[in-house]
Amino acid sequence: MINEPGYYKQVIKPMLIAGHENEIVYWLKDLGLIKNEFFCPKAESGTCMKMMSWSQARNNDMYQWKCNGCDGKRSIREDSIFLNVKCSFKNAIRILLGWSKGNDIDSMALMLGIKRPVVSMLYKKAGLVAQKYITYNTSEWAVGGAGKIVLVDSYPEMCLGATETREPKPILCIAEVKSFPQKYWFELLQPYRRTNQEHLQLVKKQILSSVKKIVAPGSILIVPSSSILCTNEDFLELKYLYPLIISTDDLARHDDGNRTIAGILDIIWREAVDICEEAQAYGHELISQYIIGRIWRQRYGSNAFEMLVYQLGL
Repeated sequence: MINEPGYYKQVIKPMLIAGHENEIVYWLKDLGLIKNEFFCPKAESGTCMKMMSWSQARNNDMYQWKCNGCDGKRSIREDSIFLNVKCSFKNAIRILLGWSKGNDIDSMALMLGIKRPVVSMLYKKAGLVAQKYITYNTSEWAVGGAGKIVLVDSYPEMCLGATETREPKPILCIAEVKSFPQKYWFELLQPYRRTNQEHLQLVKKQILSSVKKIVAPGSILIVPSSSILCTNEDFLELKYLYPLIISTDDLARHDDGNRTIAGILDIIWREAVDICEEAQAYGHELISQYIIGRIWRQRYGSNAFEMLVYQLGL
């Protein structure tokens, strides 16, 4: 069973009961997930200047667009996220909920009894919409602030015990200490070779740019001492934003018999490492979508589905 958020349970689930298909279509139309009006495609050539009408049809969608001038017909899925998605609107909504809850593609396909590519297509579309929103609203994912401690590191360098892979996909990891629930930012980094200085410099620039976007000025940065990407020296050019940048070696000088900085960091990064490890199973395109889904759910929690639906309707 998919864990159901309040909006889905109260508003949408009743419409998924047999006999309520008509309500689903009008709900999608009202939210803008399918178009509210449609001009005949022949209008572009000047052979028809008519707006199409919403009319009943003997198909799975129950409705179609029908031209008032030339009697041309078009699917109500045109110019929507559902175009070429070969499943009912009911299952499409369930798939979007599955994306919002982090269900994997294979599980959703098996549960709904539909083909994997159908689920994959909608997951990709949902991920692209979420990615666009995050790109233009990065401040919503900001961490830190005056006097707050923020850790910056990268996978796989952050954990010597990480699962070994031939070519691990590097991921930038940022965490705000003492935030509850734990606030993370993940970002897929460009692949690099340790022996290629040009590659390394490009990745370092990407990291510094991302830190400036995500970490609020005045934050106290904790960075690794033995990393080829995120060392204290690399962050010196950001001193004007983060006056206090501390390496893990500096903190380790204050270790005592009961607590060590390595042990504390291991606890803080544990969830992040698990996420990065899981991400390694995906191809380059899918890993980006996996990360987007993760930070979307972290930000919106039980409202992740409602927020996704709202963005799809814009």
